[in-house]
Amino acid sequence: MVKAKACIEALEAFLYSNKNIRSWDKVWGPIRHWRSYDSYNTGKCLAMYTCGDSRDYESAARAGVATIGNLIAKGRSIYDEDLGNCKRCGSVWFWGSCRVTFNYCHNNCAGT
Repeated sequence: MVKAKACIEALEAFLYSNKNIRSWDKVWGPIRHWRSYDSYNTGKCLAMYTCGDSRDYESAARAGVATIGNLIAKGRSIYDEDLGNCKRCGSVWFWGSCRVTFNYCHNNCAGT
């Protein structure tokens, strides 16, 4: 079963991979990162920030909506009991075609 902790860790690990990144820094493009949640390294939670319309990346960043802190808050809201209350995977949509999504992936988490 996909664990919420692994999904949040995947999102935070990617967003905070650069030690100089601050919570108000803007994200200008798609991200995807994953974390294993079992000792066999077979089950992974894939965290993604994507926009269906490529123009939404720039407009969300310029408007201050696509910041590190906001994307993490959006991701956490998927599991918040008062908001998404998901137990495994889920998405939160915002700013037109943009969303933060947590999914299960097995082998090809890079999506190539």
